[in-house]
Formats: sequence, structure tokens, C-alpha cells
Amino acid sequence: MPKLKTFIKKHLTDPLAKDLDIDDPATVLKHRQMIEAKPLLKKIYRDWYREYGPSIEVTQSLIGPIVEIGSGAGFSKAIYPQMITTDIAEAPYIDKVLDAQNMSYPDQSVRGFFLINVVHHFLKPAKFFKEVERTLMSGGRLVMLEPYNSPFNRLLCSNMDHYEYFDIIDAS
Repeated sequence: MPKLKTFIKKHLTDPLAKDLDIDDPATVLKHRQMIEAKPLLKKIYRDWYREYGPSIEVTQSLIGPIVEIGSGAGFSKAIYPQMITTDIAEAPYIDKVLDAQNMSYPDQSVRGFFLINVVHHFLKPAKFFKEVERTLMSGGRLVMLEPYNSPFNRLLCSNMDHYEYFDIIDAS
């Protein structure tokens, strides 16, 4: 497996991402540069953000924040200025540091939660869903876009030192 890992990292890692520490807040800046430098990638993000639109529109009568979890290097705020961008660690482009499995929001206070490629990073996804159930107001929305958990995707991510905690066997 070491040869496969070396091959994958050598040929599939963006040059801007080589030697980055995933836990360094400066890494978010590099990821943002990668998104901005690749028109197709930027278009994909824009298309994903458009998926938020109907849920934001249908909940306009509700009074409460709309929160993007795991915002990272994304640019949802450029499209939805009222969006509160969050992540697990302080970083550029983040409005609020938030542990999605133990949120600081009061019960039934959030109008909507929006996530792109985030839930598969949680060690215990059920904790997140319990928090959403607690904090989401009646009529609110949860919108998630997640990658397909294919054998190929698991192989790829496990060989790129990517944070992929989700265990399909034990998702509790």
C-alpha cells in the first residue's frame, strides 16, 4: 500500500497543497487560492451554493440565523451575506468557531444549517444530528451535500491523509 499512497499523493495533490499542515489556519488561505485559481472548481462550488437557495427562500419568514457548518475556504457568504460561516477552528473567512457535535445555539433557535462535504468528517455523526434536532426551529431546514461513499472514494481518501473519520459500520 505505501507505493499506492506515494503514487496518489504525487499525482493527485495540487501543487499548492503539497506540504501543508491541515491543522494550520493558513492552509485555508491556500485552499481558497486553489478554488479561485480553478474556474471549474469555483463553478462547482457556486452550483453547490445554489442548492442552498430554495431552503433559504422558503424559511424567510422564520427569525433565526442561517449557519454554514464546515465553511473552510468556501465563499458562501459572497452569495448569501446573511450566512454565518463556521468551522471547528479559527480561520480566515470564518465568522464563528463551532463544534457541530456540541453547538452553542439555544434550543430551536436556528433557521437553517447548510453543509458541503462535512458530515463524513465527523467521528460520531449521530451527535451532530442530535444537535441539529435540538437547535433547528420548527420549519427550519438542514441541507447537506455529501460525497458518495464509494470504495474508490474510501481508497483515495485513506491514501491522501484526508480527515475521513466516518465509519459506515458504526455511525452512532
